[in-house]
Amino acid sequence: MKKVFSILLALAMAVLCLFGAFANEDTGRAYELPSSQGVIPPTEEEILAGEQKAADMHRLVELLGLGYGNCSDIQSASRAGSSALSNEEMSELQAILEEYGTNEYSSVLPLSTNSVTRQIKRLDIPALSQENGYYCGPASAQMILRGEDVYVTQDDLADDLGTNSEGTSFGSNWETALNKYSDNDYQILWGSPSDPTDRAILMTDSAIGTLARGYGVIYDTIQYSGTSTNRLVGYSNYLPNNIYHYVAGTGYNNDQPEDRICYYNDPNAERPDAYGEQEIGFRLMCTLMKDRGLVF
Repeated sequence: MKKVFSILLALAMAVLCLFGAFANEDTGRAYELPSSQGVIPPTEEEILAGEQKAADMHRLVELLGLGYGNCSDIQSASRAGSSALSNEEMSELQAILEEYGTNEYSSVLPLSTNSVTRQIKRLDIPALSQENGYYCGPASAQMILRGEDVYVTQDDLADDLGTNSEGTSFGSNWETALNKYSDNDYQILWGSPSDPTDRAILMTDSAIGTLARGYGVIYDTIQYSGTSTNRLVGYSNYLPNNIYHYVAGTGYNNDQPEDRICYYNDPNAERPDAYGEQEIGFRLMCTLMKDRGLVF
């Protein structure tokens, strides 16, 4: 237990080191979507809580056979349609679900009867458009709450999130706002530019573990100016300005476990090719999130 805490504390300190640069960012806004974004630097306790939940979601995904590649006996057996879980592992699975809650308990248990359909999941989350150029955060929050049959206006969510004409900051405001309405106990998982591969797997598992339990997630993305293929669907390879943009995570496709697919809803109706239900690889989504993060 001391070893686990030491690892989490080291991760917390590493993330805290990223915030000196974030604190002084310009908060100007491009014509269409925000071209920069504020952050609310997390406390050590907030980072540890997010890292602990991420570790638990990683374990949940492993137990459900939804992890990266066919990297474990559990994964291989699950994809073959049988359960490799011992009684102890099944108890561990149930304990994680009870700790964090689930909207769709029957969709993940019993493990042995739905291993194939569990590989692909898309929650019933409607695509809703943001009401102005800087409401992508409130609109994304509105979408995932609608998936829980919770109806909140974008204006109310903007108040909860502290959104203004320069956009929505990323940080503990998301936990406070969403947990006011949801029983998911939303947490923040910060990206890590210095460790993109391992962090991408953890972020993907955190998203999939949350979605498998029946809750939507929020992806905070940055599409940097210039020419790049690191884009959400519907955005040009060339962008004159950075675009900071929230989208609502709605599901996943684990049919090819080495190239897991991310389903999301984009609230930006000003770009018809971007708006609504979309899909990209989780590798790309994690690249877009690496300088911000995930609300899960």
